This record gives sequence, structure tokens and C-alpha cells, in this order.
Amino acid sequence: MDRKKPIIKILLTACLFLFVIWFIPSLKTTKAKGFLSYPCKNCSGGVCQIGGGGTCSEAEVPDMSDIGISEEVRQTMIGNCDAYKGAAAEVGMPWQVLMAIHHREGSGNPDQSIKNGFKPLCNSEDSTCPAEICVPGDTLLNDARCAMKILGDKAEMARGLGYEGDLTAPSDDFIKWVFYLYNGYTGETPDDRAYVMSRYPGSSINDSRPGTFTIYAKLVGRF
Repeated sequence: MDRKKPIIKILLTACLFLFVIWFIPSLKTTKAKGFLSYPCKNCSGGVCQIGGGGTCSEAEVPDMSDIGISEEVRQTMIGNCDAYKGAAAEVGMPWQVLMAIHHREGSGNPDQSIKNGFKPLCNSEDSTCPAEICVPGDTLLNDARCAMKILGDKAEMARGLGYEGDLTAPSDDFIKWVFYLYNGYTGETPDDRAYVMSRYPGSSINDSRPGTFTIYAKLVGRF
């Protein structure tokens, strides 16, 4: 019996070791959902999606020629839906928000960043995203995840300014403020900013591209 005790102890130690190497990583990959504490980009615990969120139907992205978006660009944006839907679904936000920002920032080009357009995906010109979300040369999906983190920060800022709301079910007023702050606070209101309201029906603001809220409102059927 005495000879068996060391063997049993070794087996128990080995089992404990195996449990630790399995359990500890699982803790790291099952962070709670949230905008300010963003989950990792490759998870096995059901928080993150591996891959994207699926395609968009033609009906989900209507003709937008009335606000200056060509059919060619519309088709490109439809092709990006896997990334928009994949990132947005991880935190329960409308994917249309990401599509709207990507057009304003980078004309929907899948090789240009959502977070700061006309620059490469996941570019490192700012420090808004940690490497576990997005690194230079990464995918549009992970660039979209980075944009999600920025949106979360801006939503928190909007609430700090006294505008209550939630990105998972945003009111029009709240999402206008988030779009506005995403571009940078200058002391105006969202309704005064081309980045938000350009080409919106009834708005006097009309620059070279439709505003983020204009695109979002078109996608969700406001007009």
C-alpha cells in the first residue's frame, strides 16, 4: 500500500496540472460581453464568433442612389456584411452602424479602415485598440471589432455629456451623438455636422458624401 501512495499522488498532481492548463485559458477567453472591456477576437467560450456574421440580402441594403451611393459601392458594402454583422453581433449592436461609418470613413472599401478611413485595415496610427483585437494588416472583421471598441468609448462619452442611451438599442438622438463624437467633439450639435447629417432629407447640409446618420437611417428604414 505504501508503494501505491506515491503513484496516486503523481496521478492526482497530473490531473490537477491538466485541469489548470485547460481552465485558466478558458477564463481568459470568456470575458463578459461589453463595449468597454472588449472580448478577445478568437474565443472558445461562446462570447466571440470565429469568423463573421453572415451575408446581407439585397433587401437589407436598399438602393441608396438618392443619397449619392452608387450601385457599385452598394454591392461592395453588401460584400462586407460578414464583417459588419460579425463584429456587431458580439455585443448586440445594429450592424448598420458599422456600415454607415465605413462608408463615411472609407467609402466602404474593404481594404480601408472603419476606425479612421482611407488608411489600411487595423493601422497603428492611434492606440485605440489593443493587439488582441486588431493588428496592422489584419482582417476587416477585426478592424470592425476595433471600431466597436471606439463606439463603446464614444457612447460612454455621450452618456457623460448627459445623453442617455444604449448602443444595443439606440434612439436616433443617441446614435447621432455617438456618430458625432466618433468624428470628434467640436462644440456643435450632431444636426450641424456633415459627418452626421449630410444629404439627410430636409437637411441643408450637403457635402461630397452622405452623413453617417443619413446612411444608418436609410438602412433601418427611416426614409
